[in-house]
Amino acid sequence: MAIADALVVSPGDLLKDDDDRPSTSPVVRRDERHIIEDPLCRREYLMHLDDPYLEVAELFVAPGGQSRPALAKHLGRDYGVVIEGEVVVEFSHGTETLGPGDYIAFDSGDPHRIVNASDRPARVLWIVVLAGGERRVGPRGRRGGGD
Repeated sequence: MAIADALVVSPGDLLKDDDDRPSTSPVVRRDERHIIEDPLCRREYLMHLDDPYLEVAELFVAPGGQSRPALAKHLGRDYGVVIEGEVVVEFSHGTETLGPGDYIAFDSGDPHRIVNASDRPARVLWIVVLAGGERRVGPRGRRGGGD
């Protein structure tokens, strides 16, 4: 995540090969997910990485883990639903604590990150709707969002 933030690209853009072609099937099977292994916050992307409008990820946040080391902002709008456990969404102006079934939505330009301050793992469905279907400029001229 830190590398993606520094390069101002989507984490999915870092996983792509130069030979990636647009998806041919509308379906992404569980075993086809693009995964970012991180002991603090594992990310499994549920969508095709070439989707220009949306990023959908299942986050597995370890006890004491976080989505990124510091607050950060990006283009678009974030939506999240806690499936298991408890997380705190930190903002520059305060925090929101979310438990199972709780939902949050906010402008991605508001600096934020997700933290698991509990002693149990948390699982969160996280969706980023990219502003106007445009990603931030990435290494191949694509636009990229992402949390």
